[in-house]
Amino acid sequence: MTRVLLPILALLLLAAAPAQAAERKMTLYSNPIDVPSYTGEQHYMPLAANGRTAPADPGWITSIKVDVVKKRTARAKALSIQDVMIHHIVLHAPGSKWQGPGNCAAQFFAMGEENQEMPKTGNYGIANMTPSGAAPNWLLTHMLMNHRGYDLKVYVRTRITYSDTPKTELTPLWIDTFGCNIDPTYTVPGNGGRGSTHYDRHIYEVPMDGRIVGAQGHLHGGGKYQTLRNTSCGGERLIRSQAYYGYPDHIFYRVRPMLHEPSPISMSRTISPSGIPVSKGDKLELTAAYDNGLPHTRVMSIMMAYLAPGEVDGCQEVPDDLDKQDVPKRSRKPYPRFRVPLMAPPTGAFKPLGSGIGVSDYFFSKRRVVVERGTPVTWKFDAEREHDVSVASGPRGFASPWIRNGEYNFTPTKRGLYKLYCTLHPGRMSQELKVK
Repeated sequence: MTRVLLPILALLLLAAAPAQAAERKMTLYSNPIDVPSYTGEQHYMPLAANGRTAPADPGWITSIKVDVVKKRTARAKALSIQDVMIHHIVLHAPGSKWQGPGNCAAQFFAMGEENQEMPKTGNYGIANMTPSGAAPNWLLTHMLMNHRGYDLKVYVRTRITYSDTPKTELTPLWIDTFGCNIDPTYTVPGNGGRGSTHYDRHIYEVPMDGRIVGAQGHLHGGGKYQTLRNTSCGGERLIRSQAYYGYPDHIFYRVRPMLHEPSPISMSRTISPSGIPVSKGDKLELTAAYDNGLPHTRVMSIMMAYLAPGEVDGCQEVPDDLDKQDVPKRSRKPYPRFRVPLMAPPTGAFKPLGSGIGVSDYFFSKRRVVVERGTPVTWKFDAEREHDVSVASGPRGFASPWIRNGEYNFTPTKRGLYKLYCTLHPGRMSQELKVK
C-alpha cells in the first residue's frame, strides 16, 4: 500500500508546486505592408497586444531580431535587399512604464540596413508592461525600399526572447541628433575636399542614474563612426560605434537599380555586463563623423542605448569589460567614395527657371533647368503624397524636408551640374539643375 501511495503523493506535490516560469522564443508579425515598385516611403502601423503582432501578456524582452518576409511563417526566408531593403524599422511601446524624458516616443528598438540586433546580455530585459502591469500595444515605424519593378506585399517579422520572470530592467534611450523629429535627417555639404570629415554634435541629457549595458549606432552612406562622450565628466569617451563598408562584390553595391547611396554593412555594438555609469543630468555628446569630400544628403545620426537604472555616485571610470560586437570578418576602409546615379535621368534641353519648379505626385514640372550662380531656386509642392528634392550627386549637397504642400528654396553658390531626385520615389522623380 505504501509503495502505491508514494508515487501518487509525489505527483500531487508536483502538481501543487508553483509553475517554473521559463524564457521562451516568440515570433511576431506585422499586418501586411504594400511596398510599391522603386519607392521607399515611411509609414506607421499599430501592433495590437494580441500575441500575434505584439506580446499579449506582460513580460521582459531579453533579445530582438527583425527582418522582412513574404509569408507569416517561422520558416520563411528573409528577403534580400534585391527585393526589399530595410531603410529603417523602429518599434515603440507607448505607455510603457519606462517611457519618459529620455525616450520621447517610447522607442525600444531600431534597425537600419546595418541589421542591428538587441542581443541577450546577462540577466537584463526590457519591461514590456504599462505602469498598471498590462502588456502595451506596440507601434511600428517602417521605411522599406522596393528594388523590384513590381509591387510587393511583405511582413515585418520580429523574433524576441521573452520571459515572465523578473529581470534587471532596462530603460531604452533614444539618442538622436534631432531629438524627436519624425524625419531626423541633415545634409553633409561635401565642401571639405577628398579625405575630409564633417562632424555633427548633439547634447543629450541623461534622465536618471544608471549604467549603460549596451549601445549601437546608426549612420547612412558616408558615415565613418559615432562617439558618445560624457561632457559632465571631463569628456570621457563612453562608446564608439564604427561603420564598416563592404567590398564592391557585396550585395549593397550589386543591387540594381541603385536607388540611394549604400550604407555601412555594419555598425559596431558595445556591450558591458557591469554597465557604463552615468548620472541623472549628465550631458552626453553624440558625435557623428561623415565623409565631407562628397555631398551626403538626408543622413542620420542615431544611437540606441540600454540603461539599467540604479544609483551612481558622481563621475566614475568606464569599466574594463567592454565587448565590441558586430564587427564583420571582411570590410574595407576608408569610406568608399560613391556617386548615386539617377535611375531615370532626364533628357532634352535645359530650360530657364522662370517662376519656379512645380512638384506634384511623381512629377517635377521642369526636369532640366539652368540658372546663374546665386539665383534663388524655388520648388512649389502641391501633391497628395509627401515628396522631397535632394542632391543625388553634385558640387554641393542640399535637400528639402518631406513636403505635401508648400515651398522649398535653395540658392546655389557653386557652379556645376546637380543631379536631383525625390528620395521617397527615386525610380520616378529625377531632375537636373545646371548652375553657370
